[in-house]
Amino acid sequence: MTQREIPNPVVASAPGSVGPGTNRKDARRNRDLILEAATVAVAERGVNVASEEIAERAGVGIATVYRHFPNREVLLTAVYERSLDLSTEIIAEALAFEDPWEGLVHFYERFGQWAEATPIVPELMRAMARTRAPQSHSYFQRWKELIARAHAAGVIRADATYADVGFITFSVLLVLGETETRMPGFWRRHLQLCLDGLRAPLGDLPELNIPGTLEEALDRRRPLAP
Repeated sequence: MTQREIPNPVVASAPGSVGPGTNRKDARRNRDLILEAATVAVAERGVNVASEEIAERAGVGIATVYRHFPNREVLLTAVYERSLDLSTEIIAEALAFEDPWEGLVHFYERFGQWAEATPIVPELMRAMARTRAPQSHSYFQRWKELIARAHAAGVIRADATYADVGFITFSVLLVLGETETRMPGFWRRHLQLCLDGLRAPLGDLPELNIPGTLEEALDRRRPLAP
């Protein structure tokens, strides 16, 4: 995507702008087409895919793209939130399990199945992970709730943070993306190994002697280590 962005005044005054007199059904349809095209384009080409390419894939004009999504950040945020919506539904299923551990396992298995059945998911999620996620999305609160419940029940190791647990998702996506065409289902082996390491042991485990937390390691405002 080029760095050019149409200024808001141009967007606001563009002919056919969405407003009271515009066919709302067509406007919703165009927005959905743009989001669908952007989702596939980001998965295939990365977050820097050109707006013109997204418009072409969606079958709409570039002005229509900018009317709905005035700049790159707004569009990428919408794409990311769209990908989080199903994850949030899966978390709701997991929270419905009486056993917190079974619920957590259900989340990972369902997420893996979704990614396996939808080939663009691994690339999409990895690409969007490089952007600043919209922390206001309900996914993040529900995810913390899922992990807090597992901690309260003592079924996962006490020193595992919600970020530690969350990165299992991305590791599964990585394995799935690299092995799916040659070894379908291999991600399940990787997931089992991760879960075995996450589950609270019967005996004592050595402490994780790594300075800081993953949250700190991923904070882009922190200076790079020398």
